[in-house]
Amino acid sequence: MNTPYALLDRRNGLTRTVQPEGFVFHQGDTVAALYVVRCGIVRIGRLIDDGDEVTLSIARGGECFGALEVLLGLKVRHCFAQASVESIVQPFFRRDLSERDLADLARHAMAATYRSQICLAEMLPRNPARRLAILIGHLAAKGRIIRLSQGELGQAIGCPTETVTRALGQFEKAGAVSVGRRAIEVTKPETFAL
Repeated sequence: MNTPYALLDRRNGLTRTVQPEGFVFHQGDTVAALYVVRCGIVRIGRLIDDGDEVTLSIARGGECFGALEVLLGLKVRHCFAQASVESIVQPFFRRDLSERDLADLARHAMAATYRSQICLAEMLPRNPARRLAILIGHLAAKGRIIRLSQGELGQAIGCPTETVTRALGQFEKAGAVSVGRRAIEVTKPETFAL
Protein backbone atom coordinates (compact mmCIF):
# COMPACT_ATOMS: atom_id res chain seq x y z
CA MET A 1 0.00 0.00 0.00
CA ASN A 2 1.12 3.55 -0.67
CA THR A 3 -0.74 4.99 2.30
CA PRO A 4 1.21 6.05 5.39
CA TYR A 5 0.89 3.02 7.67
CA ALA A 6 -0.15 4.97 10.76
CA LEU A 7 -3.21 6.34 8.95
CA LEU A 8 -4.00 3.11 7.11
CA ASP A 9 -4.25 1.23 10.38
CA ARG A 10 -6.54 3.85 11.94
CA ARG A 11 -9.85 2.57 10.61
CA ASN A 12 -12.09 3.82 13.37
CA GLY A 13 -13.80 7.14 12.91
CA LEU A 14 -15.93 8.99 10.46
CA THR A 15 -16.20 7.76 6.86
CA ARG A 16 -18.19 9.22 4.01
CA THR A 17 -19.67 7.54 0.93
CA VAL A 18 -19.37 9.61 -2.24
CA GLN A 19 -21.46 8.72 -5.28
CA PRO A 20 -19.92 8.62 -8.80
CA GLU A 21 -19.13 12.17 -9.96
CA GLY A 22 -19.79 13.46 -6.43
CA PHE A 23 -17.23 15.80 -4.88
CA VAL A 24 -15.23 15.15 -1.73
CA PHE A 25 -14.18 18.80 -1.86
CA HIS A 26 -14.26 21.64 -4.39
CA GLN A 27 -11.51 23.93 -5.55
CA GLY A 28 -11.70 26.97 -3.30
CA ASP A 29 -12.99 25.08 -0.22
CA THR A 30 -11.27 25.58 3.12
CA VAL A 31 -8.52 23.03 3.84
CA ALA A 32 -9.61 21.12 6.93
CA ALA A 33 -8.47 17.53 6.37
CA LEU A 34 -6.67 15.03 4.21
CA TYR A 35 -8.48 11.86 3.12
CA VAL A 36 -7.78 8.15 2.79
CA VAL A 37 -9.72 6.22 0.16
CA ARG A 38 -11.09 3.17 1.95
CA CYS A 39 -12.56 1.83 -1.30
CA GLY A 40 -13.21 3.30 -4.72
CA ILE A 41 -11.40 5.81 -6.92
CA VAL A 42 -11.10 9.57 -6.47
CA ARG A 43 -9.83 11.90 -9.17
CA ILE A 44 -7.95 15.00 -8.08
CA GLY A 45 -8.21 17.77 -10.64
CA ARG A 46 -8.00 21.50 -11.18
CA LEU A 47 -10.28 23.90 -12.99
CA ILE A 48 -8.28 26.23 -15.20
CA ASP A 49 -9.13 29.72 -16.46
CA ASP A 50 -10.99 28.69 -19.60
CA GLY A 51 -13.29 26.35 -17.64
CA ASP A 52 -11.47 23.16 -18.64
CA GLU A 53 -10.44 20.56 -16.09
CA VAL A 54 -7.01 19.00 -15.72
CA THR A 55 -6.59 15.70 -13.88
CA LEU A 56 -3.64 15.90 -11.49
CA SER A 57 -3.78 12.45 -9.94
CA ILE A 58 -5.91 9.43 -9.15
CA ALA A 59 -6.30 8.00 -5.62
CA ARG A 60 -7.47 4.40 -5.18
CA GLY A 61 -8.32 2.25 -2.17
CA GLY A 62 -5.57 2.55 0.45
CA GLU A 63 -4.18 5.83 -0.89
CA CYS A 64 -4.51 9.33 0.49
CA PHE A 65 -5.18 12.68 -1.14
CA GLY A 66 -5.30 16.29 -0.01
CA ALA A 67 -2.20 15.74 2.12
CA LEU A 68 0.03 18.30 0.41
CA GLU A 69 -2.40 21.13 1.10
CA VAL A 70 -2.48 20.10 4.77
CA LEU A 71 1.31 19.71 4.98
CA LEU A 72 1.87 23.09 3.32
CA GLY A 73 -0.56 24.76 5.70
CA LEU A 74 -2.71 26.11 2.86
CA LYS A 75 -5.99 27.74 3.84
CA VAL A 76 -7.86 27.11 0.55
CA ARG A 77 -8.01 24.08 -1.78
CA HIS A 78 -6.23 24.64 -5.09
CA CYS A 79 -7.87 21.58 -6.63
CA PHE A 80 -11.02 19.47 -6.39
CA ALA A 81 -11.54 15.80 -5.51
CA GLN A 82 -14.29 13.91 -7.35
CA ALA A 83 -15.29 10.24 -7.09
CA SER A 84 -15.03 8.27 -10.33
CA VAL A 85 -17.00 5.36 -8.85
CA GLU A 86 -18.88 5.00 -5.59
CA SER A 87 -16.14 5.58 -3.02
CA ILE A 88 -15.72 5.56 0.74
CA VAL A 89 -13.31 8.16 2.09
CA GLN A 90 -12.10 8.81 5.62
CA PRO A 91 -11.03 12.32 6.66
CA PHE A 92 -8.09 12.96 8.98
CA PHE A 93 -8.12 16.47 10.41
CA ARG A 94 -4.86 18.39 10.78
CA ARG A 95 -5.45 18.95 14.50
CA ASP A 96 -5.58 15.15 15.06
CA LEU A 97 -2.32 14.29 13.28
CA SER A 98 0.77 13.42 15.33
CA GLU A 99 4.34 14.35 14.40
CA ARG A 100 4.83 10.75 13.22
CA ASP A 101 1.72 11.05 11.01
CA LEU A 102 3.09 14.26 9.49
CA ALA A 103 6.50 12.67 8.85
CA ASP A 104 4.84 9.63 7.21
CA LEU A 105 2.68 11.93 5.08
CA ALA A 106 5.68 13.99 4.00
CA ARG A 107 7.55 10.85 2.86
CA HIS A 108 4.44 9.58 1.07
CA ALA A 109 3.85 12.95 -0.62
CA MET A 110 7.46 13.17 -1.80
CA ALA A 111 7.34 9.65 -3.25
CA ALA A 112 4.02 10.30 -5.01
CA THR A 113 5.29 13.62 -6.40
CA TYR A 114 8.43 11.92 -7.69
CA ARG A 115 6.43 9.17 -9.44
CA SER A 116 4.13 11.79 -11.00
CA GLN A 117 7.08 13.83 -12.23
CA ILE A 118 8.63 10.78 -13.90
CA CYS A 119 5.30 9.90 -15.53
CA LEU A 120 4.81 13.49 -16.70
CA ALA A 121 8.36 13.75 -18.05
CA GLU A 122 7.77 10.58 -20.07
CA MET A 123 4.38 11.76 -21.39
CA LEU A 124 4.98 15.39 -22.37
CA PRO A 125 7.06 14.96 -25.55
CA ARG A 126 4.96 12.05 -26.84
CA ASN A 127 2.04 11.76 -29.21
CA PRO A 128 -1.41 11.21 -27.62
CA ALA A 129 -1.42 7.41 -28.06
CA ARG A 130 1.97 7.09 -26.37
CA ARG A 131 0.90 9.48 -23.57
CA LEU A 132 -2.13 7.25 -22.98
CA ALA A 133 0.07 4.13 -22.98
CA ILE A 134 2.37 5.70 -20.36
CA LEU A 135 -0.61 6.68 -18.20
CA ILE A 136 -2.09 3.17 -18.48
CA GLY A 137 1.28 1.71 -17.47
CA HIS A 138 1.42 4.06 -14.48
CA LEU A 139 -2.14 3.16 -13.40
CA ALA A 140 -1.71 -0.56 -14.10
CA ALA A 141 1.17 -0.65 -11.63
CA LYS A 142 -1.53 -0.22 -8.95
CA GLY A 143 -3.91 -2.82 -10.41
CA ARG A 144 -4.87 -4.36 -13.75
CA ILE A 145 -8.39 -2.90 -13.74
CA ILE A 146 -8.57 0.85 -14.46
CA ARG A 147 -11.98 2.22 -13.51
CA LEU A 148 -11.85 5.56 -15.28
CA SER A 149 -13.97 6.77 -18.14
CA GLN A 150 -12.39 7.56 -21.48
CA GLY A 151 -13.20 11.22 -20.83
CA GLU A 152 -11.29 11.13 -17.54
CA LEU A 153 -8.32 9.50 -19.26
CA GLY A 154 -8.49 12.20 -21.93
CA GLN A 155 -8.46 14.91 -19.27
CA ALA A 156 -5.43 13.32 -17.66
CA ILE A 157 -3.38 13.37 -20.89
CA GLY A 158 -4.82 16.56 -22.36
CA CYS A 159 -6.62 14.96 -25.31
CA PRO A 160 -10.22 14.71 -26.51
CA THR A 161 -12.20 11.58 -25.65
CA GLU A 162 -12.26 10.59 -29.35
CA THR A 163 -8.45 10.38 -29.37
CA VAL A 164 -8.52 8.13 -26.29
CA THR A 165 -11.22 5.94 -27.88
CA ARG A 166 -9.12 5.48 -31.04
CA ALA A 167 -5.95 4.67 -29.10
CA LEU A 168 -7.77 2.21 -26.81
CA GLY A 169 -9.21 0.53 -29.92
CA GLN A 170 -5.67 0.03 -31.21
CA PHE A 171 -4.50 -1.33 -27.84
CA GLU A 172 -7.51 -3.66 -27.70
CA LYS A 173 -6.89 -4.90 -31.25
CA ALA A 174 -3.32 -5.73 -30.19
CA GLY A 175 -4.69 -7.69 -27.20
CA ALA A 176 -3.09 -5.35 -24.64
CA VAL A 177 -6.38 -4.22 -23.04
CA SER A 178 -10.00 -5.19 -22.80
CA VAL A 179 -12.28 -2.14 -22.82
CA GLY A 180 -15.57 -2.20 -20.93
CA ARG A 181 -18.14 0.48 -20.26
CA ARG A 182 -16.36 2.19 -17.34
CA ALA A 183 -13.37 -0.07 -16.88
CA ILE A 184 -10.29 -1.07 -18.80
CA GLU A 185 -8.58 -4.37 -18.01
CA VAL A 186 -4.88 -4.38 -18.80
CA THR A 187 -4.26 -7.86 -20.22
CA LYS A 188 -0.61 -7.32 -21.25
CA PRO A 189 1.02 -4.94 -18.74
CA GLU A 190 4.40 -5.36 -20.43
CA THR A 191 3.03 -3.42 -23.42
CA PHE A 192 2.80 -0.29 -21.27
CA ALA A 193 6.10 -0.51 -19.40
CA LEU A 194 8.16 2.69 -19.46
